[in-house]
Formats: sequence, C-alpha cells, structure tokens
Amino acid sequence: KPLLLIDEYVFKLNKNTTTTKYWIYTLNECSAKVHTDLNSQFIKIFDDHNHFPEKEQLEVREFREKVKQRAIHETTPIPRIYDEECAKAMLSNATIAALPSEREMSSGINNARRAITPTIPTAQLFEIPDLYSKTLSKNSFLVVDKMITRRQRILLFSSSEQLKMLFGAETILMDGTCSRWFPIKRGGPQGSSLTPSVFITYHSDMSDAFPMAMSFLFADDVAATMAGQMGIKYTDQCIDLEKRLASFFDNLEYYSVLSVQPINYKKTHAMWTARAVSYPNPMPILKCGEHIISWTNQFKYLGYWISTKLGWSSLINYTLLKIRQRTTLVNTCKYAGVSSNEATNRPFACVFYMSEKSIPLSSVGRFYF
Repeated sequence: KPLLLIDEYVFKLNKNTTTTKYWIYTLNECSAKVHTDLNSQFIKIFDDHNHFPEKEQLEVREFREKVKQRAIHETTPIPRIYDEECAKAMLSNATIAALPSEREMSSGINNARRAITPTIPTAQLFEIPDLYSKTLSKNSFLVVDKMITRRQRILLFSSSEQLKMLFGAETILMDGTCSRWFPIKRGGPQGSSLTPSVFITYHSDMSDAFPMAMSFLFADDVAATMAGQMGIKYTDQCIDLEKRLASFFDNLEYYSVLSVQPINYKKTHAMWTARAVSYPNPMPILKCGEHIISWTNQFKYLGYWISTKLGWSSLINYTLLKIRQRTTLVNTCKYAGVSSNEATNRPFACVFYMSEKSIPLSSVGRFYF
C-alpha cells in the first residue's frame, strides 16, 4: 500500500473518496489519522501520537526499499546486494539493531524479483526478450533458437567464452557421466568393420535431429529419402518437397554443428526421381548453410549405383565396365609384363622420340625398364 511520511511518522492509506484520502498510522496502537487531497497534499491531522517518532524503522524501510529496487533491476545475487548496501549505508547503532538479516529479507526480495520474471511458457511459440538473449556486455547469449517440429523447440544459451571452454575441454561431466574427446588422426582401413561401427555408435541419435524420420544406419554413408504427398497435383508435390528438402538441410547443418562433424559438401548431392514425364524446370535451388547442393542423375550408395529411373541398368553398365577394365589389365600384364597402361605407353613414346634423333632402335631396349 502507499505510505505517507509526515514529521518522521509513517502513515498507510486506509481508503479514499472522490475528494479525500484517509491515512492511518502503521501501528495499530496509535490512533493518529491524516486527511489529504487526491494529490497527497496535507489537509489536517486527527488525534495525537502516543509515542515518539520511530526514526530507526524509517531508515530500515529505506534500506529495504533500496535492496528491493536493486534486486528488481539487477541480476546480482541478493546476499551480495545486502552486503553492499550495508557497507554503503551510514546507519546508527539503534538502526543496526533493528535491521533484519538477509535471511529474513530474502523471502520478500525474492518474491519481488520473481514477479517481474517471465513465467515458464507452456507453448512452443513465444518471444524471448533481449534481456535474456544478450549478455551484460550486449553480446549474443542465445546461440540457437530453432523449431524442430510443431511441438519441439531447441533453445541453446551460451556465451562465446563458455563455448570455447566447452570445445577446449578434454573431459566433460554431465548428469554424473564423464565423456572424453579423443582424436582419430587417420581413417580406418577399407572394408574394415571398425569405421562403420564407430560411425554408427557416434551418430546413433541422428534421427532425433530430423522430425518424422526413421533411421537405418549402414556403414558410414548418409542418405535421406523423401516421398511426395499422395492425392495432390504434381506441381504442389514439387513445391512441398522443395520446402521439406530446405528444412532437412537446415536440420542437417544444425546437427553437424552440434556433433562437431563437418559435412563434405563436394560429395553431397540431391537426386529427383518421379514417374512424371518431366522434372521441375528449373530445378529447386538447395542450400546447406551457405553451400549450394547440386543435382545429379545418379549416385553410388553402399556399392550400388542408383539412378533417376530406379533401374538396374546403371549398376549393370558399371559392372561391365569394371570387368572390361580388369580384363584389359590382365591382358596388359600378360603381354607387356606391366600392369599400368601409362607404363606400357611410355616405352613407345621413348621409341618414337629416339627414332626422331636417328638413334638405332637396338639401343632403345633399356628404356623398357
């Protein structure tokens, strides 16, 4: 309630009318009353005080108000505010004796601070004030604010110094579990089960980063398959798939940052396959971060070549090509004694060069070795 100070006596508002405010003394034992106008200008006083002015209580009230205002406008811990105000205040011995302790004041001060603190939201759509998204030095404190699904939102708060400390730590303790980083300085051997096992173990939670996704982990490749909606026009299907692909690449970029696993953009491609006669023209522009993802007609996944027609012709042609190459390699080794076409062609180049210099061909034989 509002308070009124007159001659070091404190009155509290009892009631008011259209023209007058009625004040009574803060102690029930005192019958003194004051009337003022609506602007709190003194009109008259009724009855006399039956006690001396309580100057100490007035100083205590002023002290409590200072602590309360600092607690509302600052994020400094309340015990620290209390100690600082005690050190600054020039209080008499009587006031110090009447001054409540920090523990006695903490309940009311905490309630005042809590009253201006936004309540915990129950929905996913809400605005974050700048007070909570910036540090005291006005640097960014809200690192990530991203909607995963309609009912899931990820908020990540951290300063740049905290991120440096996290990424530079060798051991991380979280929820009673220790996690330690260890470097892998070279890749695993080709065909070994070690590399895919490490990959699958490290990325076992990858599907959680992609909404409405089912995860099937094989080896160390990542492939995402998206199907168009049924029962709508082909044009609408293309627009819907373009939006979903953009959302997928946003989630992929975000996941790569959290998992500290960079994306090989040179080997990241997108392929469009459909039963329609034609494809979207022009093809949608896809981006993963700041990198443009190119479209391709075929790609190799887990040893198989997958094309836009989803047939076996690409795999058969590739297999036949490998057979021809290996057959040629065997014949080359059989007749020339070497296994490299480049090594086979090099002597012929030497023969041609030497014959131009009019050197007898019998001396060229040493160049075969």
